[in-house]
Amino acid sequence: MKLTERLFPDARIKERIHKNRAPDVYVNSKMAKELVKSLGLAGKKAERVYIPAQAWKGLRSFLRAYFDCDAGVEANGVVLSTASKEMAEQISYALAGLGIVAKVRSKTVKGRPYYHVAISGSENISRFLSEIGFSVEEQKRKAEALVKKPNP
Repeated sequence: MKLTERLFPDARIKERIHKNRAPDVYVNSKMAKELVKSLGLAGKKAERVYIPAQAWKGLRSFLRAYFDCDAGVEANGVVLSTASKEMAEQISYALAGLGIVAKVRSKTVKGRPYYHVAISGSENISRFLSEIGFSVEEQKRKAEALVKKPNP
């Protein structure tokens, strides 16, 4: 939220806290809207998003931000969820290019397909942390704890 305020001085930000899940943050900013438009993502449905051309130039930063927002650390690894099959495949290929093996699995929820990009195994999680990592301390700490566990 602080970074959003610095990047977009016109932003009006509202946070909604929930019990047992991450808070929702609402951002209303003409400047942010113009940025999203410039990336070619304005008005895209969740199932049609993809890695924008500009993001490939700063891939590690893009992946870190995407994992910060849409991934969680579970008992067996780091799992990113998306409604976009193309995004899941692109994320998987991008990770492979950084030496991180990830599996893409699909799951139907309320009649809609969702895709999970799962990074498991100590070696892959360790590589993820060194190549991309998390900005969110709690996620970073949970992922680091998985590396310490032997997981063949």
